[in-house]
Amino acid sequence: MSDTPQPPKHSASPLHEYAKIGEGDTGAMHRDYTGKFRAFEPTEEHRTLVKGFAAVGLPQDQIASYIGIDKTTLIRHFRKELDHGMIEANSQVAKVLYQKAISGNIAAAIFWAKVRMGWSEKVVHVNDPDNPMPTQVHRIELVAAQPVKNDNSEN
Repeated sequence: MSDTPQPPKHSASPLHEYAKIGEGDTGAMHRDYTGKFRAFEPTEEHRTLVKGFAAVGLPQDQIASYIGIDKTTLIRHFRKELDHGMIEANSQVAKVLYQKAISGNIAAAIFWAKVRMGWSEKVVHVNDPDNPMPTQVHRIELVAAQPVKNDNSEN
């Protein structure tokens, strides 16, 4: 029999074999399910889960807790998955929003105009001397927005 500890038969997932040592630790060493201290070694399963959790917007402390590590260890070992998961999810949502906007979905087009084009919606109160009740007029206008600085552009 090997000296490598095996997960208990009742374990639902190998992801929970690590438990945090305590508050304030560096995140490098953890107790495994046998109680021995071990360095955290991420698996492909960990990487897939972290990327998926980041894609749906889970906070990093919750992702770390699920994996059984602290936030420092999560960031140290999964920086790429945290960044790329969020980028890929935002890209998919933007793609759907864009398709809806160009296919005639008015709400999607207005949202796109406000967020991406710098437009804003104003409510203007008009006082009519013949009408004692003020009238509200909704107006969408382009507000001077600061140009987005491209990291690849030369100044």
